[in-house]
Amino acid sequence: MRESLLTEEEQKEKQRQKKEIIDKLLDKTSIDLPESLVQEESRHMFSSMVRENLQSGMTREQIDVHKDDLLRAATKSANERVQVGYILHRIAEQEKITVDDEEVNHVIQQMAVKYRTSPDSLRKELEEKKEIDSIKRELRMDKTLDFLLKHAKISTKAKGLLSRIMSSRKATTTESNQ
Repeated sequence: MRESLLTEEEQKEKQRQKKEIIDKLLDKTSIDLPESLVQEESRHMFSSMVRENLQSGMTREQIDVHKDDLLRAATKSANERVQVGYILHRIAEQEKITVDDEEVNHVIQQMAVKYRTSPDSLRKELEEKKEIDSIKRELRMDKTLDFLLKHAKISTKAKGLLSRIMSSRKATTTESNQ
């Protein structure tokens, strides 16, 4: 019991640190995002929010009352999510961070346990819905954040890492523009 509480606390701290890195990246980076991507992500997030609220017991009428608030939250989150995706994708490319099939299979096995289904049937369903690439993107983003955490000294050196990433990003951008 004590070990599981300790592991849970470690996970919470790791998530807090990842959020701190994401906040720093968002604060220090400005990207002109394709509106179509932001709108697509916003629709996806809005649908997820509605689904989660319905599952937690809200009625359709209650959701309709709060629809504007949900849309605003989804749009803000979508904008940040797409921006973070671009930033982490660029860092992953630069650092050659990849995801292999074994890692994807591990996630599918975990999902299958959670949803009480077989990994094979879940994989088939995910392939039909073309969700495997989404899982790979999420894994790559998570691995990139782990990389940043590993190479950052939280609170004291995070700014240095961010500066290194941003300066190498600017150098790469400048090189590609020449």
